[in-house]
Order: sequence, then C-alpha cells, then structure tokens
Amino acid sequence: MQDSKILALSEKIGVSVGELSSIIWPFQFNFNRVDLSLGNSARASFTITQEAGFLLMEINASLMMKRGAVAPHTFEYMNRDFDGLDVTMQLRDAQSSRQYMDTSICFANLGNAARPTQIPTPLLIPPSSSIEALFSCTTSVAPVVDFQSYIPQVTCYGYRVRSEELYNLLSTITQ
Repeated sequence: MQDSKILALSEKIGVSVGELSSIIWPFQFNFNRVDLSLGNSARASFTITQEAGFLLMEINASLMMKRGAVAPHTFEYMNRDFDGLDVTMQLRDAQSSRQYMDTSICFANLGNAARPTQIPTPLLIPPSSSIEALFSCTTSVAPVVDFQSYIPQVTCYGYRVRSEELYNLLSTITQ
C-alpha cells in the first residue's frame, strides 16, 4: 500500500517511490495507557527510536471510563459531548521539558480516528526522543456511582523521516 502523499512528493521531486519510501514512510505512535482520576493529572509518553525522526502531522484522542470498585472492571467509551467533562492534554519533550504548545488542548476538541486533528505546523521530532503528554482532569464530580478513572487514549500520526538521507537525496535533485 502506497501513501498518496509520498506518491505525490516522489512525482514532484522526480524520484521513485521506492527510493523515497526508504527515507520517509507513514507511521503512528500511541501514548502508553494511564489512569486519570478526578481532580488529578497523569503523564503518558512514547519514545521515538533511533532509526528515524518523526514528523507529527495529526493527532486523535478518545476517552474511556473505567467502572467498578473491584476487578473485573468495565470500560465505557465517553461521548465527546459529555456535560461537565474537563480533561486537557499538554505535549512536551520529555528530556528538555520544552512545551510543544502554549496552552493545553481540551480533549473534546481533539479529532477521532476517522477525522484526526491536523497539526497547524508539523513538528519534526528527532530520533531517540521521548514525547510526554500531561493529562489533567479538573472535574471533581464522578459521572456515575461506580466510577474509577478516565483512560485517555491518544495516537499521533505522521511520517518517520531519515532526515540526513532525505537531505542528501534532495541536494542531488537541486544540483
């Protein structure tokens, strides 16, 4: 399966898709699972391997509710229009603590898997980096009696990029 954006880029710069797909390819990262209790924060992360950087283009989110005082717990998908739900997310580089955004994003404003939110300016994240999400819940009233916690699920979509090889390829085209 070929990515239409990679195909268009290969045609635009005049290289084969095979040549380009060894340098840039579609990829996704998922943040690890965390439990977010009422009035608290939780940190989740993922690590980009040393193989290639990651060009973050889109992000989606869903929220599950964990119910039941003892195992086995049940999990219920939270509707985005849930009244009083105030869950936010802030992204940052785990090593340097550099924030990727000025303010937190309200979870209800993030896209879903069918329609992810496009990042206004794609972020190129270097190899061997860790990205951390700080999830916060300011809601103080449980939505149901047997509520345990929220489970935020976030996926980042984009491209793995071997930037040095891409630079070398592009420099041969412009000569």
